[in-house]
Amino acid sequence: MTAPDLTPPTPSRPLRLRHLAAAAALCLAAATPATAATAQQSLLFNSGTQSIWGSGGSAGFGASGYAVGNHSLGISYSLSASSGTVRSQVGAQLGADFADTVAWDQRNAVQVGFDFFGNPSASQFSTDLGAHARVSAHLNLNLGVPIGWNPALMDVDYRLDIDRSFTAALPQSVTGSDAFTPASIGVGLPTFGIGLAGGAGVDLDVRQNAQFKLDGLSGLVQARHRDSGDTVLQALTLDSSAEQWLSFDLASAGTWDFSYLDLSLANRFTTQFAMDMLAYVEYGVGVYCGDLGTDDDNFACTDDRLRANLAGVNLFRSPEIQLAFGPLDTGTAFSVEVLAAPVPEPASLLLMLAGSGALLMRRRRLLMADGGRVDQAS
Repeated sequence: MTAPDLTPPTPSRPLRLRHLAAAAALCLAAATPATAATAQQSLLFNSGTQSIWGSGGSAGFGASGYAVGNHSLGISYSLSASSGTVRSQVGAQLGADFADTVAWDQRNAVQVGFDFFGNPSASQFSTDLGAHARVSAHLNLNLGVPIGWNPALMDVDYRLDIDRSFTAALPQSVTGSDAFTPASIGVGLPTFGIGLAGGAGVDLDVRQNAQFKLDGLSGLVQARHRDSGDTVLQALTLDSSAEQWLSFDLASAGTWDFSYLDLSLANRFTTQFAMDMLAYVEYGVGVYCGDLGTDDDNFACTDDRLRANLAGVNLFRSPEIQLAFGPLDTGTAFSVEVLAAPVPEPASLLLMLAGSGALLMRRRRLLMADGGRVDQAS
């Protein structure tokens, strides 16, 4: 009878390859840890000079008529404008918080945070108005003799200028004002050879109030692979002080350069002009008139007085204007490096292979020793 073959089996090649593969898998290189970084991109938006009038032009500004009375006895006025402009600039920083190095297995969801903050006192808006004011008194009566008196109490060109500096923020509202307030003007009435007494006067106040609002920043963030030229775009909208986080799928290893495209500032500008006027015209002729405009103290006198008190007369209210900021494009604001897929480290791989080989040899010796004991027993 033939004794059974108890020779220990020779380990197969596939088993050895499986051990080698496992060893290689244990030798993957560790990813370089990401480093937190920040970057600030300077922004300067400039609207240039724009009209405040809208489609109606400067003809929409002004008021005219009689403040009181009429041509026989009264005060007339006419206010108009010849020019009106607004301009603004906004100086700010667009900040980014990011990891400048990203591991391969994190490349599909790279997080970047963005925020907006103004440079101190680097923003401003200003307006300029060129205007004209005329106020006239009128006395055109027959007081025994024909009286014709129509002096210009005021006939003057004037300007209103607002210039406000501020530190930009989102959102934000900035106001400014200016006023034209000339000294009181009074004119005496000629006697016209009949002892006529009286006169006229005016106090005028023209005010401008303007409001400029920043509502938000919008545009695109572009990530561009430095070698391949592949690009990734994400829409960016900032309308508060809160940081906005965006996720970028950076599919390839290498350096990705980030820049900003089509940045624009949503904004609104409005302005309004109003007038206050105090004016009077009075006359008296006779033996004794006392206080002109009252009859209680008259003696053989004819007199009269008219007063005007106009408050808050609207001269112009502009439509809501959006100043033309941008769009702005920037160069590279910051860069992110995506690490290549990890590979085994050669030195570690050799050590692991050597260790695996030693394990295999030990196992082979044990199997052969067990086989020898079986032969002796038989």
